[in-house]
Formats: sequence, structure tokens, C-alpha cells
Amino acid sequence: MSPAKLDRAQLEAARQIFTHPLVNEILGDLETGMLNSAVTSKPTEPAIVAAYLAEVRAIRSFRDRLSFIVQDGDETLKREKQAGK
Repeated sequence: MSPAKLDRAQLEAARQIFTHPLVNEILGDLETGMLNSAVTSKPTEPAIVAAYLAEVRAIRSFRDRLSFIVQDGDETLKREKQAGK
């Protein structure tokens, strides 16, 4: 979903998720755990390593998407505020 299509409440919810310490701790722990699992997996099991790394990419993608929504939403709100003056 495009940040331009989100209302203020949805943008605020995305911001709260993005900045919430517990969410960041959980995502960080999951990412670290998946990376450690990928590194310590048997090299003869590339499918398992790929699965762990796919989880890491999904976590990073989620964080990046939230970051984009929050940043773009902030810029949109600033433009709307300036246009309203």
C-alpha cells in the first residue's frame, strides 16, 4: 500500500510499530537468530540455509517498508501543512 493512500491514523500506527522498542527488539532477535542458524547450518543443506536467509530478508524488507511509509508519510503531511497555510 502506498503511503499516500494511508490516512493519518494508519501513518501513526506505522510510526508506532516502527519506533516501538519491543517490536525492534523482537525483530532484532529474530534476525540474529536466523543469521546464526544460517551460519551454523550444515553446508551440505543449502535449502535450510536459504530458508533462514529468506527469513532474514523478510524481516529486513518489513523494516525497510515501515521506514519508507513513515518517512514518506511525514513528507506528505509536511507538504499538506505547507499547502494549507
